[in-house]
Amino acid sequence: LLSNGRYSVTLRANGAGLSRWSQHHMRHNISRWRDDLLRDQYGTFIYVRPDGAASLHSLTSHPAPHPEWRYTARFLADRVQFNARGKDLETSTTVLVSPEDDTEIRSVVLQNMTDAPVILEVISCFEVVLADARADEAHPAFSNLFIETSWHPEWRAMVMSRRPRLHGESVLSAAHFLAEADADILSVDCIADRRTFLGRNQERAHPQPGTQLWTDERTPINGLDPVACLRIRVRIPARGVARLGFATAAAQDRDDLVARIDKYLQPMHVERATRMAATLAQVRLRDLGIDVEENAALQDLTTALLYSSAR
Repeated sequence: LLSNGRYSVTLRANGAGLSRWSQHHMRHNISRWRDDLLRDQYGTFIYVRPDGAASLHSLTSHPAPHPEWRYTARFLADRVQFNARGKDLETSTTVLVSPEDDTEIRSVVLQNMTDAPVILEVISCFEVVLADARADEAHPAFSNLFIETSWHPEWRAMVMSRRPRLHGESVLSAAHFLAEADADILSVDCIADRRTFLGRNQERAHPQPGTQLWTDERTPINGLDPVACLRIRVRIPARGVARLGFATAAAQDRDDLVARIDKYLQPMHVERATRMAATLAQVRLRDLGIDVEENAALQDLTTALLYSSAR
């Protein structure tokens, strides 16, 4: 569990998890979640494939693992790190929550292990909810009806908002955007419809992204089944490295959300959030009298209890 007290990210070792935002009396899921240990089909997943390849593979061991890659996960006090290693590509994905903003950051490092340049398609995707978990679980199709999606290429951002159903109902907005990027980026695009992302009759283990449909006003059509999906093409030189930072932010006020996007488009603020998270985690551990080895042991123990205890 990574949290700043308002924005929380829950993660499992296979990459599945939940993003949630809460403030005062509000407690909303940003991404869809079902507590199913067997399927673990929900979360924010990042996929990659070489240009021209048929299949996407996830950078975590779920939901679309590459059969020849070795996956590992490290749970630290302030972040979670997922590694994937193959013959031609090595990746590292670090997830943390900003201590000062309601924003999660997923920093991806892609290292080309070959002697030739490569073009990769990188996709970050999750199912959008922006509602109370109980309401979404009871009526997910009805909940989807009220999600509006817009695309802002100047910010490299998808912005999602929930239309209020009743007068006075609180409104939550979220953005999924490409923040820090130290790479040769060829294009940035989006997908707003889950069926467009998965492809016809496809599962999350074998997604086949199609072409996003748009309205005449250049608004992405989410097909009443919304996802927040960023699609990036990046060129990596021989033995080179590309760094991409995916961010998800939540706010009640849309102006606050726009200001947050603008903030995290600047690399210095991503670095600041990373340093602050590490510093505050060490302060908390010191105050609790827990050293690094004890913290790792507690992580192992709580994981074992989670998976072995009756509900």
